[in-house]
Amino acid sequence: MHDVLTSGEAAALLRVSQSFLAKARMNGSGPAFAKIGARIVYRREALLRWLADREHFSTSEYEVA
Repeated sequence: MHDVLTSGEAAALLRVSQSFLAKARMNGSGPAFAKIGARIVYRREALLRWLADREHFSTSEYEVA
């Protein structure tokens, strides 16, 4: 199991598209990432933390933007 994932691997882990991650990077709403040269990478820990921060038990727990 790798601790650093490519955009494709991160998208697969979160079950979202790479396009979703790219848009989230641009607007600052996505998981933390690092840029190494031209490559974007994600730490598995950051992806799981980002996902956990979005957990809810009811639809009334969050505001719709």
